Amino acid sequence: MKTRKIIKGLRPMSAIVMGCDHMGEAISINQALSELELYASCGGNVLDTARSYALIDGVSISEKTVGEFLRSSGCRHEMIVMTKGGRDIEPFSDYLKKAREDYLSSCDQLGTVPDVWFLHRDCPSLPVAEIIQYCTSFLQGSLLGLSNWSPSRFTEAMAQGSPAISEIQFSLAPSTPQLHGDSTLVCMDQENRRFYKASQIPVLAYSSQAKGYFSKLIAGTDLSAKAKQRFDNPISQERVSRVQFLGRQLDVPPAAIVTSYIASQKDFPAFPIVAGSSLAQLEESLQGGDVELSSSQIAYLESSASNLGD
Repeated sequence: MKTRKIIKGLRPMSAIVMGCDHMGEAISINQALSELELYASCGGNVLDTARSYALIDGVSISEKTVGEFLRSSGCRHEMIVMTKGGRDIEPFSDYLKKAREDYLSSCDQLGTVPDVWFLHRDCPSLPVAEIIQYCTSFLQGSLLGLSNWSPSRFTEAMAQGSPAISEIQFSLAPSTPQLHGDSTLVCMDQENRRFYKASQIPVLAYSSQAKGYFSKLIAGTDLSAKAKQRFDNPISQERVSRVQFLGRQLDVPPAAIVTSYIASQKDFPAFPIVAGSSLAQLEESLQGGDVELSSSQIAYLESSASNLGD
């Protein structure tokens, strides 16, 4: 799998990031460990989890599973471990205190200090400087990332000299926070594209596979209710045939085209976060880490249609 040296202080990052939100919840721990082993064997080295993922009785089963994999495989020194905290922004008076508690809990669940710790949500009720200064005061060697922050707030954070990376929703099937039913999310649009092109802040793209939107439609499989609600729109529908055509041309599955679309972005560094309900699904998505789409191929996938909500 391709790697890129993007962030100072981190080893080169693999083109595709392993999403761990479903581990211990949607899939069993044993299957999760098998997926992590497959990912590592394909050259993947970035794991993305969160304090709130598969949270049961105060324990993040996702983080615990990642920690177990790191210990059992002995590959901690080869992996870039990323996790998130500070998801609950109400009441805002407790936001910073809870964020610190989340960080310490994550270190305990993972059994290691994460390489990157993200604020899972922004808290617009608080000044950016106050948030950044407080968070950098308790990080034990972790780099700070910001998830679901608007360009304007991220720009303010950059003035503090801290955030190294961003995480927002980004896929070939455009969506909006409204379609997700969550106003605290940030989805890629033209404003965000301009910001990331200018700033060159690396972007981790969650829901990069759009819940299997393209793979399922090409295979003639029904979409889930969430996939329909969030990603089924005229722009996405128009792109299905292009994904299919390009996949045949390059002799890779549709899932590989979808992930390589993110990983091949030319204007700013971007990394798709992927997951799978089976090893076969995951393997198809990981193939995108070996595909480099040209600017013309990316333009072909996007066509002349603008992003939803612009």
